[in-house]
Amino acid sequence: MAHALGRRGALAVGLGALASPALAQAFPNKPIRIVCASPPGSFTDLVDRVFADQLASLGQPVIVDNKPGANGVIAAAEIARSAPDGHTLGHLISASLTLAPVMVPRLPYTLDDLQPITTIYRGAMAIAVSSRLGIENMNDLVAYVRQRGSLSYGSIGRASPAHILMEMLSAETNLTLENVVYRGEAPAVLDVLAGTIPVAVGGPMNFMEQQRAGAIRIIGVSTAERLPGLPDIPTFREQGFQSMVYTWFHGFVVRAGTPRPIVDRLHGAIGEVMRTQPFLSLLSPDLVPDLISPEAYSALIREDQGRLRTLIEQRGITAG
Repeated sequence: MAHALGRRGALAVGLGALASPALAQAFPNKPIRIVCASPPGSFTDLVDRVFADQLASLGQPVIVDNKPGANGVIAAAEIARSAPDGHTLGHLISASLTLAPVMVPRLPYTLDDLQPITTIYRGAMAIAVSSRLGIENMNDLVAYVRQRGSLSYGSIGRASPAHILMEMLSAETNLTLENVVYRGEAPAVLDVLAGTIPVAVGGPMNFMEQQRAGAIRIIGVSTAERLPGLPDIPTFREQGFQSMVYTWFHGFVVRAGTPRPIVDRLHGAIGEVMRTQPFLSLLSPDLVPDLISPEAYSALIREDQGRLRTLIEQRGITAG
């Protein structure tokens, strides 16, 4: 009897192995929908329209369905409600995967509802100071704050990547830092130029024009290594601030339970798009294309979430 069961088990495994390529080849059998976490006309929307155009090579039309709002939570919830067949593809921002599960009560999904496929690009945060202050680097900034007792800096919101980065700095140095919230990074830059605030924190490209003009100095970026597109800007880590390695990311997910052959086919197709000029030409110098395995993406999400949970609880960070 044991021998018979073994033969049936082997037969089942063999049939499964035969079915896997067939399953991938049969996909897609209807239009694919990309759920975009940003509004029409946004950078993320433009990226998704490139993917929609290129992924049509799979043999079915691909449409972009914009579901903006709540820092990506609405889009993530849409994926969690979708069928696990690979025909609904979510382009999610890292906040909906790492920050929201920690900070949003009664979140309408869990990470177990989602199957990561790959990140597509990562972005850095930068600290920019008014050139009039004479601050050349991070150690100068720390000395400046210690002399004055506190520092006000501009960001786009509480629990934003900029806020998280500065809480990392505060935790490492015991500095008193006050987050002044702006409706966008451009108004914060204007206030740095006007002398209203001394520092703004945000994406490096928001500060490049004024840095070239000599009005603002970017004193560091939050990547582990220098950005290939901005090689003259040092990282915080190389200046001795080891905890300030923090990047945000965008990536694609599907509903958990989607068969692995379909996940693999989507991963391969997404990787092909990421090597094309239409995709690469969209990326500014502070964005780095990043194709990783589903397993590596899952590990990245859980590692970042664990790290942020510890910081948020220790620092008492709230979204309100």
